[in-house]
Amino acid sequence: SGSAVKSTIALRLSAVLNRLSASKKICCVVNDATSDVVNNAIASLEEEEAKVQLEASKEQETQQNSHSSGTARIDSKSLLGPMLATKPTSAEFNEEVSKLLKHPEVNPKYLTSILSALRKESRLADILLTLRIARMNGFRMNRYHYNSAISIIGSLGQKRQNWSSIRELYLEVLALSVPQQVIPFPGPATENDFEGLFKVVVAAVTKTKNFRHVLQIIEDFHSAGALLSAPSYNILIAMLLHVKRESMVFDIYAKMIKKGVRPDSLTCSLLLRAAYVKGDWKFSLMMLDQMLGDGLVPERNIFHAILDILIKEEQVDFAVPLLKQVVDRGIELHPFRYTQVITACGKLNQLDSAVDVFRHIPKAQLDGRHYGALLNACAQCKNVDLAFKFFNELVTGDKLVDDRHFISLVHACAESGDWKRSLEVFEEMKRFGISPNKWAYNSLLLAYDKGMQWERAAQLLREMKENGIELDKVTYSTAIQACARNNTWREALKLFEEAQSRGLQLSMFAYRPLITVCLNQKQVQLAIELYERAARGSIFNNFSLSGKGSEIYTLDLHHLSPTVAQIALLSWLRCLKRKFIVGEKLNASEFYVVTGWGKHSNEYGVSPLREGISELLSGGLGSPVMFSLPESNKGRFEIKHDEMRKWLCERVKHLL
Repeated sequence: SGSAVKSTIALRLSAVLNRLSASKKICCVVNDATSDVVNNAIASLEEEEAKVQLEASKEQETQQNSHSSGTARIDSKSLLGPMLATKPTSAEFNEEVSKLLKHPEVNPKYLTSILSALRKESRLADILLTLRIARMNGFRMNRYHYNSAISIIGSLGQKRQNWSSIRELYLEVLALSVPQQVIPFPGPATENDFEGLFKVVVAAVTKTKNFRHVLQIIEDFHSAGALLSAPSYNILIAMLLHVKRESMVFDIYAKMIKKGVRPDSLTCSLLLRAAYVKGDWKFSLMMLDQMLGDGLVPERNIFHAILDILIKEEQVDFAVPLLKQVVDRGIELHPFRYTQVITACGKLNQLDSAVDVFRHIPKAQLDGRHYGALLNACAQCKNVDLAFKFFNELVTGDKLVDDRHFISLVHACAESGDWKRSLEVFEEMKRFGISPNKWAYNSLLLAYDKGMQWERAAQLLREMKENGIELDKVTYSTAIQACARNNTWREALKLFEEAQSRGLQLSMFAYRPLITVCLNQKQVQLAIELYERAARGSIFNNFSLSGKGSEIYTLDLHHLSPTVAQIALLSWLRCLKRKFIVGEKLNASEFYVVTGWGKHSNEYGVSPLREGISELLSGGLGSPVMFSLPESNKGRFEIKHDEMRKWLCERVKHLL
């Protein structure tokens, strides 16, 4: 299906590029960063909530002014406080609030103060009851009362009844806003009124964490005739992105299209951010196609977002032609995007594509960073001649040459195993007036390692220490690898212990050659101890050393070299034998050793790893064990529980 998918996407990309080439329309403007879009949307919600709070504070100020002018003051908090302390029944509460609302000095502005007093007591049912009592007593409810009530209920936290109450209130507002009925707004309801209500509802639902109801909100607003525009959808999408609900964003987009709402450039920017998080590069191309079909030609930030997604998902076959077409149409990309695509091409061993992108960089934007990226791509693809070609072009041109370019060239020579040219470039770097740093030394050390020049590598390590150059994890890993190639396990172990004493946590790139050289030099016990130390540090995760859970029943040797896999098997068998000896009961009818059958080997169907493990199980430990390789999975050894116990406890003598 891979070829079919590629063919389909290629046709779509071709259509997108054709539209881009033919379009003469003015680019739409989008924000510089999608994160700013989300932050602006959140600020908009906070602004709407601030309006609600401002209205409440104005009411309190009105009460204070009334008191200072000598007018009888009605303090809802002082009147409700003693009553709420007695935890009244609904009937008692109804009677007391009705008395308060019938007071001659009370007007609708006091209602929000009453609601605020109830919020402090977290009396959800009484908040709703107060609104009903207010309507029964002839209060003319306006949107601030409803918005305040919705916001207050949202602040009460994550409870199912809170969501139900929020929905009950906004449905009531929507129902009263239909023509020929009482409008709860000061004047005719406008689109801004509905948008404000929508923002308050979204903010409240966010606080209650009832995100699964967002589609219901959209449906309710549309059913009531309050049609939402793209900005309203943008608010909701931005909030979902803020709370990391990217999957729901696509549901919102589908609902948006179904309702006939046309996405704007901001919507597209938000959707692309969701696509980036989910890794949906096909969706990003579809969005670009739709934007162009709707008459919008995105500005460079949209293309930046799409390129980010394509590069993240390693789709350079689509990223490169898109970048070239964008440049050919005169849209100026950020200089980093060229570096980004060139680097991705190098990692995927597509050097021709990297050079193609490099040649499409406008002269006004071309700088040393792009040369550095291309030199690194040459190093990764082990093309030294091309690296020297572009390095000479850089030196003879008007661009600034710095240490990164020399280091990249040294590294390119090292990757190809040409330690002599690496050394020449290293010395030329000094003559150029640039002092080598640790990265330059590490690259030369790698060249010595691959060139089997252990003595030169040892001398270089001493030089680094004498010159005060920091020895990092890369330095020690490379030096250990050089020792392993030279079969000097004691020197490798000494370097390993030195790194440990400096507090450096080495990776599998150090453990793997160290374990291998120990095994090759018949230091099996030491190799097992090193493997188990790495496993305790989660560097190898082939099974659980603690023996807890089902991990003990399966040994997964995928992604290990044949020698390290053998040590992992010995460690696993030793762990099992200890458990059998102490009488620990293992609830497993079978044990599995997974090696793979050669699907990803250089020679399809041939697995050196499987052959090595088979040799150990078939007698390499002094006695064979009965195992099976099922037809359904030729890469998994299966051993019965009783057979494993008998084999380890009675026939294998030397594991402990």
